[in-house]
Amino acid sequence: MKKILLLAIILTSSAIAGAQTIFTFQLGDTVAVVSGLAGNGITDIKATDTVLWLGTGHGLSRYQSFNQQIISFDARHGLGHGSVSALYVRGETILIATATDTVTEIQAEPFPKGTGISLSFDGGLTWRHVPQPGPTPIQNVTYDIEVFNGTIWITSW
Repeated sequence: MKKILLLAIILTSSAIAGAQTIFTFQLGDTVAVVSGLAGNGITDIKATDTVLWLGTGHGLSRYQSFNQQIISFDARHGLGHGSVSALYVRGETILIATATDTVTEIQAEPFPKGTGISLSFDGGLTWRHVPQPGPTPIQNVTYDIEVFNGTIWITSW
């Protein structure tokens, strides 16, 4: 029930934030499973009883203790482009925010850019991606995610 409520909130939020498209990916669709760590810079770590989730500068990695295998996910698997800027894990539910930097016509210096929030309710087998909420993704990065009473809370600036 919580998963349905969570998905309904996200769908409603994305509709309010400008009717943004939600992209879906299922592991094995056409992209090969990526073994090994997604990147050598770890940005966040979360653990369950048997899985260690590692947010990196190039995506998300899952270390499974029972077989000592690392599987990685990135934009090819339905996640946002860039590094993991926030990570939430509870049971089979994984929420991540991603970010990169960009330049504009008015300034050559790079600006931080949020690339959205990716969600999995089945331990990473399938992913849904929502573009960065808000009027613009530039200088709008999500730095934390939490779920409270079935509602997803994010901090973005």
